[in-house]
Amino acid sequence: MAVLASQTGVASGMSANIRTIGGSIGSAAMASIVTSRLASSGLPLESGYTTGFAIMTSALMLAAGAGLLIPATRRLRQHADAAGPGQAEPHQNWQRFLGMHLAGMRAAHPFGPSGL
Repeated sequence: MAVLASQTGVASGMSANIRTIGGSIGSAAMASIVTSRLASSGLPLESGYTTGFAIMTSALMLAAGAGLLIPATRRLRQHADAAGPGQAEPHQNWQRFLGMHLAGMRAAHPFGPSGL
């Protein structure tokens, strides 16, 4: 489990937002590449599509390679266990930070703490 059961709503929302932002950026980049070279009729050249798909494929490969460099949660836990009992796991620090941030948001909400 990557997040606590109480944080699944936050994780789901963040995942949806990141996918939406990524899709918007990818669409804008592809549109810019395709329309960078136009025919005399004003329509994009076929080479624009070929170039666009080649660049997007390269970006996909780069992102997949970067994803492989992200350490697995299991390895992080093993590292924390080896470090000793006094060390907090990295995800625990993040959860503490997120909990404090959400508590601050609830307190500052215009409808009061019960409004969230």
